[in-house]
Amino acid sequence: MIMMMRGCRGTMPVSGSQFNRFGGKTTCLTIHNGASCLIIDAGTGIAGIMHEMAEKSELPAITLLFTHFHLDHVAGLPSFEMLYNRDADITIMADAQRHWPWRDTLMGIMSKPLWPVELGDLPARMRLSDLPASGQGIKTDGIFIRWMRVPHPQQSLAYSFEAEGFKLVLATDAEFRAGHQQTEFIRFCEGADCLIMDAHYRPDEYPAFRGWGHSSFEAAAEAANMAGVGRLVLTHHAPTRTDDEVLQIEQETRQLFPNTTAGYEGMLLNGNPESE
Repeated sequence: MIMMMRGCRGTMPVSGSQFNRFGGKTTCLTIHNGASCLIIDAGTGIAGIMHEMAEKSELPAITLLFTHFHLDHVAGLPSFEMLYNRDADITIMADAQRHWPWRDTLMGIMSKPLWPVELGDLPARMRLSDLPASGQGIKTDGIFIRWMRVPHPQQSLAYSFEAEGFKLVLATDAEFRAGHQQTEFIRFCEGADCLIMDAHYRPDEYPAFRGWGHSSFEAAAEAANMAGVGRLVLTHHAPTRTDDEVLQIEQETRQLFPNTTAGYEGMLLNGNPESE
């Protein structure tokens, strides 16, 4: 199972020399296992995937999972070149238990006047499927996937991926307060080799933005400690956060949870940080 972070920025993409180290693209993660490709969220980080697939003799089957549908997590979808490839096989999945039907949301994003090609007119073989309501999880190409709802405006999901004895939890866009962790979330993360978690705010910033749907690095470190995870990766860096500022947050978080890394574009997650 090969996992790569394609985008770690929150709210909106950014560019400039002060963001080169951690990158300015918004949320996207890929997991390759066997002949399939699993993509989580379609932030602007999804853009580089097509170049890798073009080098393969046969296109892998693609499953695209969404945590939620705020703009920074869907902004890359209209430009995802695989949608325009008639040989591509794509399954898009999301939680049906939402206030707004997620299919309508995607169709709205890819429709005039926002985009010239509508979702229903794309040449790729595409299926839009609800995640099972039972919450018991699904298995795709050897990867067992579970999910749970986490606190975030208009609802978001955290995902757990398990294969080959490795467990990864992705909890981007989730608001947890230090000292007020949810028992269900801690259980969901227990025993994970790697927890990728929202750390948008510094602890002193968080009180002014309570209810906006994001955690501080202090809350992320506390969750990692309580769940006994092997490694913590910070994500959803604030768009104004420069490389130096993200490095400072990484260093401060290591005082709370030593095996912490701030996520960056192109980061491989294989349970062995020394091999990166």
